[in-house]
Amino acid sequence: MRTKLVHCGKTIWVYDCSASYPHKHLDFEKKENQYGLLDIKRLIYTNFIMDRTNLVQVMMLSIKSCNLITIKNEIKNFVERLERLIKQKVDYLAITELRQSESDIHFLFNFDIGYLPKVEDIPWAGDISVTLTSASRILKDITKICRSVNYSTASSTSNFSYLFKSRLKKPIIKLDEEAEEYLKQFDIINQGLNSVTNIYDKIGRNTKIYEYFLETSH
Repeated sequence: MRTKLVHCGKTIWVYDCSASYPHKHLDFEKKENQYGLLDIKRLIYTNFIMDRTNLVQVMMLSIKSCNLITIKNEIKNFVERLERLIKQKVDYLAITELRQSESDIHFLFNFDIGYLPKVEDIPWAGDISVTLTSASRILKDITKICRSVNYSTASSTSNFSYLFKSRLKKPIIKLDEEAEEYLKQFDIINQGLNSVTNIYDKIGRNTKIYEYFLETSH
């Protein structure tokens, strides 16, 4: 039996596998990471989800440009102005959806939405809206963007050129004895068990996936 743990903020996934050899990357993870989507999902859960609702704070920003360098600079300037406005650091993940003559930016942010002024006071030149969106919805939107541009060469967030982000926290990944030892600090039996799924994986063989939500902080 092999164990892999992935800790993303308030969520912990535990993969118990019947395979008898090491498995840094399971086969289903490789498949889910087409276009770097699994990496993006884990970044979102690590940095932007604070409770069991799995809601993400998103600003939808429009810009009259399809040039990625221009868009990157505009996002950088926007974040600097926003930080001055709310007087705190802004962690963000921005995914660009290019159109014919303009673009939409899905801007995920980590500060309390209550710190925002009126929408018309937010320092962005184009159209803007602020919403609470489920993590599954934003991931579907990102998947649609990836497929629309046929970005088949992307295998991680490091080469996903339509994505811009601050220096975000990375998921914590542990294997086998390290995973078991790591779990002890969370009293995992008394945490919230969201789901248990059984799958067959080409690498992990018979694999049981546990998803926990951390009710208490450690």
